Amino acid sequence: MSRFIAVTSTIWAFGLVFLTADVSSAKKVEDLTYRYDQIWSSSVRFVRVDRGFSIVEKDKASGYLLFEYKDAGRNLFGSLEFVPVVVQGKKLVKVSLRIQGMPTYVEKVMLDGLLKKLKQEFGGPPPAQRVVEANECSKCSSASASKDDSTEQADDEQGAEEELKSQEDE
Repeated sequence: MSRFIAVTSTIWAFGLVFLTADVSSAKKVEDLTYRYDQIWSSSVRFVRVDRGFSIVEKDKASGYLLFEYKDAGRNLFGSLEFVPVVVQGKKLVKVSLRIQGMPTYVEKVMLDGLLKKLKQEFGGPPPAQRVVEANECSKCSSASASKDDSTEQADDEQGAEEELKSQEDE
């Protein structure tokens, strides 16, 4: 009887571990400061050339790449999404990776590989580009106004010169 209880307890423990295993239903996400086109081209090469996975579908304008993740004879669905965002006034590209049926550490390892590839190809991550809203920048509006004033002044001067020339010709 005690052996039955021990076996049952062991099976129950393995079942609990299996049920609580971190199998990816969520996706891993990174915010990157590289330009969108740099991330896109590196991602396509990383998936197809470096990892050897088949690309099922891709759309740069819509920001996604679908591929077959191969693991121990299984073909699993994988996706990369690329979304340009502005976070706290800085331009970033949010890169999301999902591989159905795999633990999240696999997604993390793969994203780390993509980051390494970006660094090899383009150097370290550039500083995030700051986005300035039109209503945020008082210098921009005053600079724009002074530019308009100087343009009007130049036009007035040119008109005066043309008028003098025409009077001289008479």
